Amino acid sequence: MEYLWIEYFQQEEDDPTDTYTELDENRLERRRVDFYQNGMRFAYGAERGRTEVLSKTPYPENSSTLNRPGEVEVHVIDRPAFEELWYRSQDWPSGFMEIFG
Repeated sequence: MEYLWIEYFQQEEDDPTDTYTELDENRLERRRVDFYQNGMRFAYGAERGRTEVLSKTPYPENSSTLNRPGEVEVHVIDRPAFEELWYRSQDWPSGFMEIFG
C-alpha cells in the first residue's frame, strides 16, 4: 500500500483542495478522503461505500510525476497519518448524495 496527500492550489469551487488516498498493489485507489474549501469532507471506499467515485485509472509508479508547480503537489504520507483521517471520517457524510438524500 502507498498513501498520498494531494494538494490542489488552483481548483474550482466544487473541486477538493486536498485529497488523501490509499493505493493498492496495482496503484488503484482503495480508499479516499476529500476536503473542500467550504469545509465539507467526504470519504469513499471500504466500509464507507461509494467505490464508483474512486479512480479507475492506476496512479503512476512515481507519484511525483503528478506534481505541477503552483497547481498540484503530491506528498507520500505514512499509513498512521492516513488511518487517522480515515478514522475521523466516520462522522462525515459518504458523499454529496448522502447530504441531499
